Amino acid sequence: MADTSAAVAKAAAPGGVMLPLPMLIGIVLGVAVLVGGGSVAAIMLMQPAPADATEEGAAAGHDDPAEEGEHAVGEAFFALEEPFIVNLTPSEEFPYSYLKFAVALEIIDEPTASHLGEKTPLIQATINSNMGNVAYGEISTPDGQKKYAEKIMNALNEKLAHPDEKTGEIHNPVTNVFFTTLVAQ
Repeated sequence: MADTSAAVAKAAAPGGVMLPLPMLIGIVLGVAVLVGGGSVAAIMLMQPAPADATEEGAAAGHDDPAEEGEHAVGEAFFALEEPFIVNLTPSEEFPYSYLKFAVALEIIDEPTASHLGEKTPLIQATINSNMGNVAYGEISTPDGQKKYAEKIMNALNEKLAHPDEKTGEIHNPVTNVFFTTLVAQ
């Protein structure tokens, strides 16, 4: 028995610690999987992006997003930095008192974002007045959130709509409202 431990001590002496064979195989396989996965990810990330998303849509047979009933995406977003906190209408079914939510606005273009930045107090007041005393049962469902997003969008467009300088046509700056955070307490 002393001879076996002496042989192990001789084998372990130059490298320090001797690992059991199954553990060594596991480590080698783990490193191989990580290297392989990293290589695949690098190859996929290095592929060039399509030149234009509309070309892909046309190739797939989708010439006009509105024709398919899809929402045409705006060109910019305006996120309000501070979350809102409003009172909820009390009910026996939902004992929550407050609703904390954050909103991002999809807008028609980038220049509108700077214009909206100047109107932040008006935007905040409009959102607060449209969300005050909401019942939790109304806002907790996807349909309820969609309803209130549309309500906020319409109220904001009513207050922020402006005529085009060239054509005189009225432009509604907000094309969609997204609840980025929604917590009841």
